[in-house]
Amino acid sequence: MENESLLYTEFGQPSAVVQLVRSEPQPLQADEVRIAISHVSVNPSDLIPITGAYAHRTPLPAVVGYEGVGTIVEVGSSELKELIGQRALSLDGGTWQRYVVSKREQLILVPNSLPDELACQMYINPLTAWVLCMEWMSLSPGETLLVNAANSAIGKLFLQLAQKKARA
Repeated sequence: MENESLLYTEFGQPSAVVQLVRSEPQPLQADEVRIAISHVSVNPSDLIPITGAYAHRTPLPAVVGYEGVGTIVEVGSSELKELIGQRALSLDGGTWQRYVVSKREQLILVPNSLPDELACQMYINPLTAWVLCMEWMSLSPGETLLVNAANSAIGKLFLQLAQKKARA
């Protein structure tokens, strides 16, 4: 089982510093699982850290990607064996690789009714839209809200939440 990762060891333009690295999978600790990643999302939040533009810089070396879904293929202890074969989203990041290692408490198990194409993007954008709309914005029923250039995933989710909030 060889792992392939999109990794960067320095900050810069993604096309110049991201490289494909092949390696043996890391051993699992007792509280960890290995997820075979099937789908990942691609967002600005995946690419901006590579440039070093965020105030909090990612420790290097780093694997690209914050969201990804896949199937748990290996567990670190017999206490976790019921997780093998389940679909999961890891909150640990570094998802742009074939296999992600995640601690049990950093997993979101994905129901079979949710397609991989949606599951792989159910963390960053929906939570960002929720915080923007429900925590930071005050909007009372009947008020008008002007939003321009809301054609991104966050923008579309934000508009749906704002409409619900305005009707409440």
